Amino acid sequence: TYIASGRITGTVNDQFSLSEYNGVIRVATTEDVWGRWWLEEGEEWTGPTNNVYTLAPTECLIPEGCEGDDELLQLGHLGDIAPGERIWSSRFIGDKGYLVTFRNIDPLWTINLSDPTNPHIMGELEVPGVSTYIHPLGEDHLLTIGMAGGEDGLGLDWGNTQISLFNVSDFSNPTLADAQQLSPVDETDENFWSWNWGYSEATYEHKAFTYWAPADTAGPTSRPRLPPGPQGRASTSESSVGARPE
Repeated sequence: TYIASGRITGTVNDQFSLSEYNGVIRVATTEDVWGRWWLEEGEEWTGPTNNVYTLAPTECLIPEGCEGDDELLQLGHLGDIAPGERIWSSRFIGDKGYLVTFRNIDPLWTINLSDPTNPHIMGELEVPGVSTYIHPLGEDHLLTIGMAGGEDGLGLDWGNTQISLFNVSDFSNPTLADAQQLSPVDETDENFWSWNWGYSEATYEHKAFTYWAPADTAGPTSRPRLPPGPQGRASTSESSVGARPE
């Protein structure tokens, strides 16, 4: 049943950038230079920035329910998150929000949404690489899937899939509990011309990820490209890995 619609600034990354909780819509967006036709000639655009909006139909804020109003009212706004970076993944869980932004290194942001009129950042953690999918493991852990960091921890190693386990039991101080590279690149002098790589569909398709709660076991699939054999032929194989929070 159609209830209401509204307008906010920016674009959403994927379906996990939107969420509804207790009648309130939460949306994470990135503002970028594309389509900024309203800028006057000579005005400079300093780069992307990110937002979290909370919205609700006016009628949803009273006990009678959510019918009778077709306009979404903006309740709160958290802006200027990680200027110069873009949202690569997000997840809303209850009254908490998680964002991953990236330019040269991956900050994980924790956002308090318990008061929809005042969303605010609680914590931040910078780690190498970037996470493109966030999956909750219970109340205190997040499993993320993405690409490992490049040399010196900056940029990305696009041929190296990485899963990371974050401890968010202290919401204002998230920590990296563990990280595992599923397809580490192993280049040698003999094979300097051959780039060994791997990828996982779970980095862009969450249906390629499986989590079995009774056993606390998760399994994304990785497909590494192996070094050329004696005949000079490269090969690929398929493997999966499990993750279990302690």
